[in-house]
Amino acid sequence: MGFFKTIVFSALLSGIVAGAVQTGLQNLLVYPLIISAETYEGLEKSANPNPHSQ
Repeated sequence: MGFFKTIVFSALLSGIVAGAVQTGLQNLLVYPLIISAETYEGLEKSANPNPHSQ
Protein backbone atom coordinates (compact mmCIF):
# COMPACT_ATOMS: atom_id res chain seq x y z
CA MET A 1 0.00 0.00 0.00
CA GLY A 2 2.95 2.33 0.59
CA PHE A 3 4.03 2.10 -3.05
CA PHE A 4 0.53 3.08 -4.20
CA LYS A 5 0.57 6.15 -1.94
CA THR A 6 3.92 7.16 -3.41
CA ILE A 7 2.58 6.90 -6.96
CA VAL A 8 -0.58 8.87 -6.14
CA PHE A 9 1.40 11.56 -4.31
CA SER A 10 3.86 11.85 -7.22
CA ALA A 11 1.04 12.17 -9.74
CA LEU A 12 -0.73 14.78 -7.63
CA LEU A 13 2.43 16.81 -7.09
CA SER A 14 3.41 16.71 -10.76
CA GLY A 15 -0.10 17.80 -11.75
CA ILE A 16 0.03 20.77 -9.39
CA VAL A 17 3.46 21.80 -10.66
CA ALA A 18 2.40 21.46 -14.30
CA GLY A 19 -0.75 23.50 -13.66
CA ALA A 20 1.25 26.24 -11.93
CA VAL A 21 3.74 26.40 -14.82
CA GLN A 22 0.94 26.51 -17.38
CA THR A 23 -0.82 29.30 -15.49
CA GLY A 24 2.39 31.32 -15.30
CA LEU A 25 3.07 30.92 -19.01
CA GLN A 26 -0.49 31.92 -19.84
CA ASN A 27 -0.19 35.07 -17.74
CA LEU A 28 3.09 35.99 -19.43
CA LEU A 29 2.28 35.11 -23.04
CA VAL A 30 -1.45 34.93 -23.73
CA TYR A 31 -2.98 37.76 -21.70
CA PRO A 32 -0.85 40.52 -23.29
CA LEU A 33 -1.86 39.22 -26.71
CA ILE A 34 -5.55 39.37 -25.78
CA ILE A 35 -5.21 42.90 -24.39
CA SER A 36 -3.50 44.14 -27.57
CA ALA A 37 -6.17 42.47 -29.73
CA GLU A 38 -8.92 44.19 -27.74
CA THR A 39 -7.17 47.52 -28.28
CA TYR A 40 -7.14 46.88 -32.03
CA GLU A 41 -10.79 45.89 -31.95
CA GLY A 42 -11.75 49.11 -30.17
CA LEU A 43 -9.89 51.22 -32.73
CA GLU A 44 -11.59 49.41 -35.60
CA LYS A 45 -15.07 50.14 -34.26
CA SER A 46 -14.38 53.83 -33.71
CA ALA A 47 -12.82 54.25 -37.18
CA ASN A 48 -15.82 52.80 -39.04
CA PRO A 49 -18.55 55.47 -39.45
CA ASN A 50 -20.92 53.18 -41.39
CA PRO A 51 -24.11 52.81 -39.29
CA HIS A 52 -25.04 49.53 -41.02
CA SER A 53 -21.87 47.69 -40.08
CA GLN A 54 -21.70 45.71 -36.87
